[in-house]
Amino acid sequence: MKKALCLVAMLLVTTLLVACGNNGNDSGGNVTTSGFTRGTWSGNVFTNNQLGVTFTMPAGWVAATDAEMAAVMGLGVDMMGLDMTPEMLELAGVTTVQDMMASNPTTGAMVQIMAERLVFPNTRISTADYIQQMSDMLIEVGMGVNTDFPNVTVGSRSWHVFESVMEIMPGFSVYGYYLVDVSDGFALTVQIVHSPMSESLDEILAMFN
Repeated sequence: MKKALCLVAMLLVTTLLVACGNNGNDSGGNVTTSGFTRGTWSGNVFTNNQLGVTFTMPAGWVAATDAEMAAVMGLGVDMMGLDMTPEMLELAGVTTVQDMMASNPTTGAMVQIMAERLVFPNTRISTADYIQQMSDMLIEVGMGVNTDFPNVTVGSRSWHVFESVMEIMPGFSVYGYYLVDVSDGFALTVQIVHSPMSESLDEILAMFN
């Protein structure tokens, strides 16, 4: 069961990355795009000042290394600079920047922070439209999606929220909880994967401040 949870968690991540690669953004207008600055770890505490988010990783959790995230993005570790401008990402052919990934290998719970550069150089798309694109992609691969959530404040930022549900056996589902904000030419996403066998959503959200 634990192995199945890990596989489902990775499927949710992969599906989200595919959704983020969607080119259906409405280009046009004069949208200012700034760089995305990756966060940093200090011991078991991850901080991204641009997002206004701090995550404290509890005992038993494991953080992905830059080498592991670079492999997901198809980059060399030398490209994992802290300041990743849209121009730099465009030249590298990168759509989605992996900022942080941490998981509990025992329970299958996972947290990751990502930033998708929107269509270069100018993009006009709302957070609601972006969530709709992501939801459509998740539904296409057989997941349930719930977008009926109020905005929540995590750290110093207000986030739009939606949730994916994957039933892996009758009465047992794995959930993806997504915090999304479109800002400065990037779609910023915090993804939390949890299940009835893992830490609860409230417990994982309490790891953020």
